[in-house]
Amino acid sequence: MMTEYGADAVPGLHSVWDIPWTEEYQVSFLEMHHRVFDRIEAFVGEHV
Repeated sequence: MMTEYGADAVPGLHSVWDIPWTEEYQVSFLEMHHRVFDRIEAFVGEHV
């Protein structure tokens, strides 16, 4: 189980590139973690 992970973002901050503090970076960060977690059969849960 993974607890309390994630990337902080400033609401409304956007960029064409995934740079820290943007909402796009937060989305990419979480998508990458979810892909990794899904590959681990013994993984039981997560809490962002």
